[in-house]
Amino acid sequence: DMRCVLYSDRAVARSNGWLVSVEPYHAKAEHLWPKLNSGGRHSWNKIRNTHVRNLMAAKFYKMNMFRLPELKSIDVILWHDADYKRDWFHSHGSFADRLHHQLKGFPLVIEKHPLRSTVSSELEPAIGRALTNT
Repeated sequence: DMRCVLYSDRAVARSNGWLVSVEPYHAKAEHLWPKLNSGGRHSWNKIRNTHVRNLMAAKFYKMNMFRLPELKSIDVILWHDADYKRDWFHSHGSFADRLHHQLKGFPLVIEKHPLRSTVSSELEPAIGRALTNT
């Protein structure tokens, strides 16, 4: 069994078999999971900059995927960024079998970055994003 879930901030005209959630869990986290609220500068109710709010909303789903009700009872999660153009779904063999093969018994697989191969090579781009986004 496989469930494809799309978290979006807008309605989707055709779901093509995906479960689409437009529930703003990031905005309700303080009430749903009070222990997540640190009260820090990136706590949802303290963010005023629209760009930073959008960035932190997206990060919420990545960092809290195991709390989301649509993903309860899921054994394997593939988190795929919509901006990354890899086509996971149209190749030979079962998609689920390919994922299990990639995991090789581990709880997490992180895909190789298409341009960078070391943590240090990500530092400069990350600093640039932090300066402009936060």
